[in-house]
Parts: sequence; C-alpha cells; structure tokens
Amino acid sequence: MVKYIRKLEEEGNTDRVNLLIKNFLHVFSSSRELTDNIVDLLLKRLERLSALENPSLNLAYVTLEMAVSLEERFALNAVDSTSIKDRIDRINELISDIERKELNKEVDSLCSELEREQLQPYPDMDEAELSAKVQNLLAKAQRLINNPLLENSDRERIYEGMYNVQKAMQKTLEEKSLRNLKDYNRWALEILKVYSQDWNVSQIQQYAKELGQIDTRYLFPEVNVYYNWVLSKIVEKLKKENDLKVFVDTMFNQGKRSP
Repeated sequence: MVKYIRKLEEEGNTDRVNLLIKNFLHVFSSSRELTDNIVDLLLKRLERLSALENPSLNLAYVTLEMAVSLEERFALNAVDSTSIKDRIDRINELISDIERKELNKEVDSLCSELEREQLQPYPDMDEAELSAKVQNLLAKAQRLINNPLLENSDRERIYEGMYNVQKAMQKTLEEKSLRNLKDYNRWALEILKVYSQDWNVSQIQQYAKELGQIDTRYLFPEVNVYYNWVLSKIVEKLKKENDLKVFVDTMFNQGKRSP
C-alpha cells in the first residue's frame, strides 16, 4: 500500500494519495513504520511545494492536517512520538515559508497596482467612482497590513503606496473640479453676454429665467463683476417697483445650476 501511494505521489496524483491516506488513517497510525513512511512522504511533498514558484497553499494545509491527524492517532497507542512530532514541526516551518512566499507575492502585486494607479489620470471618473476605487485598494492593503507575517519594510511600502495613490486621486479630483468650474463660468459668461441695454421690460423679464439659473457662489471674481454690472443695469432699467418685483421673483424661482 505504501509503495502504491508513493508511486501515485511521484506521478503527481495528490488527490488520490490524500483520499487513500484519509481512508486508511487508522491502519497507518497503528504502526510506527507505516506512520513514519507516510509522514516522510508528506514531509517530502511539503519540501517540493516550498521549492516551487507558485506552491498551492491549500494543498500544504491539507498535507499538514493529515500529518497531524496521523501523529495524534499514533500517539494514542505509542510511548514516544517525538520523532514524528519533529517532522511535523518541520512541515509547519515549510508551510510558514510558503505562506511568506505567497504573502510576498501579494505585497509585490499590490504595490505594483498602487504604482500603476498613481499614473492614471481617470478624467472620465466621477468622485463616487474614484472613492470606490480607493476603498477597494484600502481593503486590499488593510488585509495585508494586518497579516502578522508581514515585514515592517513591506508594511511601509504599502503605506507609502496608498498615500501616493490617495494624493494622486485627490489631485485628479481637484483638477476635474477646476475644469468643471471653468466650464461653469464659461456658460455663465455666455448668458451674461447676451444681455443688451436696448432690451425692453418684457425682454428683461424673459431674461430673468436664464439669469436666475446662475449660482454666484461658483463664479470667478472677474465673472462675478460682470454679473453684478448686468444686474445693476437691469435694476436701472426696471423703474417700476412691480417690474422689479416680477424680475426678482422670476430669478428666485429658477433652479440653480451647479458645476
């Protein structure tokens, strides 16, 4: 049976090997020789896995679980299981190596992603989309930062990367906001340029519908000066109190447009 299992292991049929070991665990644990042979096989598997570029962490955990179960069953009937425990300790060390290797890959992957994100301008993304992207990156970063195996130097790399990404995205939002503000002022300026001092009262009252859409909070100082000048000329033109009241009411009832 052990020879057959070894042959399957050499062929890479780990699923079949795992199934046989689990099904015959009570048989293997009844003998020191059998227990030694199976634990050795599992230890060698972990040594092979730890040497791979992309080891399967799940297979490593399954391997450890079988080795521990075998040792525990054997210890129930054995006087001394120290040698087996020593090999399981070695298996644990190898798993820690695999975990660190996987963690290093995740850190490198995240840091590469953070570097790419710093260079992306994202001109078409709104604030909500950018915020969601940052939150997604933060979640990835936090999961790695909380890992006790993470080296301090890697933790600093992640912190620095996240800071730079947030800084870059904040700059993007500010630039986008400025572009929107410029567009808004161009739009307001076009409305202001339409006004003519030759208009009659009826035309001015109609004009109040357009003028009332402008929110002066978003106007640049120079545009705001023009806005006040137009408004002053309109007030001069509307000599009757009722005309002025209608004009103001019309402006007030318009929905303010935002950048």
